[in-house]
Amino acid sequence: MRKNLLHKAYIIFLFFTVLFFSTCQRGEQKLAGLYTVFDQIDSLNMAHELSYNYTKEKLTESDSLLQLSKTLNYKKGEIDALCNILSSHIRHYENEDIVRYCNAYHAETKTLEDDGLRAKLLLKMGRAEYGLNDLNAALDYTLQAKKIYIKLENNIGLSESLALEGLIHHLKSNRPKAKVKVKEALALATEIGFDRGIARGYQSLGNLLLFSNPDTALFLYKKARKINEKMQYTDFLVANLMMVAVGLSMSGKLEEAGKMLRETLVIADSANDTRIQSYAQFNLAMNLEDRGQKEEALQKLFQARDSAAYYKHADILASCYEELYLYYAERGENELALENYIQYDKISDSLAIVNNGIEMLKTELKHESEREKIETSSQNSQFILILCLLGTLLLFGAYVIFQKYKKQVLNIENKQRENQLLKEQLDAKDRELTSSIIYQIRLNESKKEIADYLINEKKKFSSSYYPILDKAIERLKKNDQEKVWEEFELRFNQLHQSFFQNLSEKFPDITTNEKRLCAFLVMNMNTKEISALTGQSERAIQQARTRLRKKIGLTGSKINISNFLSKV
Repeated sequence: MRKNLLHKAYIIFLFFTVLFFSTCQRGEQKLAGLYTVFDQIDSLNMAHELSYNYTKEKLTESDSLLQLSKTLNYKKGEIDALCNILSSHIRHYENEDIVRYCNAYHAETKTLEDDGLRAKLLLKMGRAEYGLNDLNAALDYTLQAKKIYIKLENNIGLSESLALEGLIHHLKSNRPKAKVKVKEALALATEIGFDRGIARGYQSLGNLLLFSNPDTALFLYKKARKINEKMQYTDFLVANLMMVAVGLSMSGKLEEAGKMLRETLVIADSANDTRIQSYAQFNLAMNLEDRGQKEEALQKLFQARDSAAYYKHADILASCYEELYLYYAERGENELALENYIQYDKISDSLAIVNNGIEMLKTELKHESEREKIETSSQNSQFILILCLLGTLLLFGAYVIFQKYKKQVLNIENKQRENQLLKEQLDAKDRELTSSIIYQIRLNESKKEIADYLINEKKKFSSSYYPILDKAIERLKKNDQEKVWEEFELRFNQLHQSFFQNLSEKFPDITTNEKRLCAFLVMNMNTKEISALTGQSERAIQQARTRLRKKIGLTGSKINISNFLSKV
């Protein structure tokens, strides 16, 4: 046994020695490559985080990003990908996967050195435990996240923490405290202009008031809806529309509630939110029942049952069978009533089994984690002796590696200086290009002014001069604007190779004027400078920027458009 351990340790030592030497020789190229990979991982994670449409394809991509980040030891990419994976499983109520990921990353909530990443993970774990109905664990994670966000003065994170804390207290039946926390979250979101937080705050507050004051709840739901529709927050909107329908029902406005439920079905279908879709069908059936439309209600209840069965929403399916049982029992159709009651009872039992299974899985994973700690501790004690024997060799290797490292650092510093010099040269060429194009455009404007002057003053000259004047006017009025732009684009492409080609491939419906605006933004020109260059008003340029953000998918995002375009 000891011989095998020594052999393994020796192989590990040789492997890392070769790896260190190889890394030192190719350090510069690897570092540059790693930074590029990290940027790509961040971009993909950000795109998934902003999409709020957690399809299976995106889940697979996020899992790949998680594994890649772990391999590269890129902690930010790993935590971002993990949070996106948890969001997907939470959205689809995949509780076993939630439990496994939470168990695997529980230790990270205590050991992560980056406070921002740690707070993000804590808050996501809090949401996960909230979905699993483990309210004590959810509250513990959320309060830890809130404490870090206060320390970091991150008001968006603090607003989200307060909102989740309020929801947890609501489920714990502590409504006064829930109301206080939701109001704090709403006030903070309003103060910083955090639209998602404001919409969520109105809806959460409406949920708290739904049974005690349905009219006020309905008013708050409608305010949330306006924001969700304006900012195109589809994931919030479908849940919001559902609660508006519930509020209308609570206020006795059954017909309006029915219309709202039908609208909810359409939005839920477009957002691929199968749970809200099934739930809306069930509520629409209940709405039709309350309005006395028995047969139509029954058909809608069948649709809700089939949808819930297909998408495996067991709790909604149980509610459908229960209502079908009551419907047939009321009509005296005992065989059908019994058949639906048996199905209801079977699903209720299976839900209880699933919940018990989740608890058993948590316990099993906890014991497994403890066993792994014990095994790891035992293995570590065996390796201590081996590592001591290899210490002398490692010290010698470390000296050689240190010398290589010093050389590598010096090379990297030289490369950074070269990159800085290249950047300064590029900036200078950008400024030169800007000056050139401004000069050309102003020259054309001056030629036009002179031509207009000659036209106005032509009658004051002798008619013998008319041919000369006409020829001069014709030459002066010749529009060289497109040639100026062609020269600009040619020189711009020399500095930013393939930019226009990449832009057209990524956004095929972008116009010529919008391409030029993109070029100005890449050159870090502000609205005032672009206005002076093009002769358009600053307001027109600002409107053009807004349309451009929408076309390239940055509406509602805080991503800087110049930085975004520079990576195209």
